[in-house]
Amino acid sequence: MGLQTVWPLLWVTDMARSLAFYRDGLGFEMVASWEGERGIG
Repeated sequence: MGLQTVWPLLWVTDMARSLAFYRDGLGFEMVASWEGERGIG
């Protein structure tokens, strides 16, 4: 059995800024999101 998938969990204080950094700066793709009472999560 080998490692097939990695799901990093990152705590951030500014979600919009963090999304911009990971998407626009590093080229990550957001494939799913969830928005609760307090915003995107």
